[in-house]
Amino acid sequence: MNPFELFDLDPSLGLAEITQQLRERMEGAATEEERDTLRRAWETLTLVPQDRFRLALSTPPSSGERDASPHFESSRNGFGIDVLNEIDFINLCE
Repeated sequence: MNPFELFDLDPSLGLAEITQQLRERMEGAATEEERDTLRRAWETLTLVPQDRFRLALSTPPSSGERDASPHFESSRNGFGIDVLNEIDFINLCE
């Protein structure tokens, strides 16, 4: 399943914000299984920029906190992420 949906993360978050939110959840995890699931989600969302971008684009609008975000409301491209910046970032990583 898409980690953005699974953990109700806003797909417009950057790497540092994703790391912070998943780290906080990991610290509160009750079992090793929960920590492993969070670790795999972090790896999925941070290690390969193309994967994060693809997952962000496939995340339905009801995920994360985008509904209340003025940035999302005013987005010209209909996504809660800056697609051009993400593409530039992906191209730099190749």
